[in-house]
Amino acid sequence: MKRIFGFAAASGALIALIATLSVLAFPGAETQRAIITSAGVAFVTQAISFGIVLLLAPANVFAGWGAGLLVRVITFAIHGFLGVRILGLPADVSLISLAAFFFATTLIEPLFIPQPPAPARAN
Repeated sequence: MKRIFGFAAASGALIALIATLSVLAFPGAETQRAIITSAGVAFVTQAISFGIVLLLAPANVFAGWGAGLLVRVITFAIHGFLGVRILGLPADVSLISLAAFFFATTLIEPLFIPQPPAPARAN
């Protein structure tokens, strides 16, 4: 539980930093709304995906990362097909910012995954 909160805090801070810099760099109400919406979607998705990674990591780290990646890809597709159409966001800004948030926070994910014990050496 401590690792999930640590990752949520770190990824939330990173997403907030990237979103703030992006909003300052790209003027326009629709562009800023797309960036902020994508930041919210990325934060929730990363928390869910990291929870899945932690559940599967003790058995197989690669299966955990694969399942987490699958959650991100499904979220990206749903956001692209439904979120952009329903909310009327610009698709290019929304999807590029979502991909950037996923990429940045996925890079820090290994810092919070517990390491398996090292195998004992035979003397």
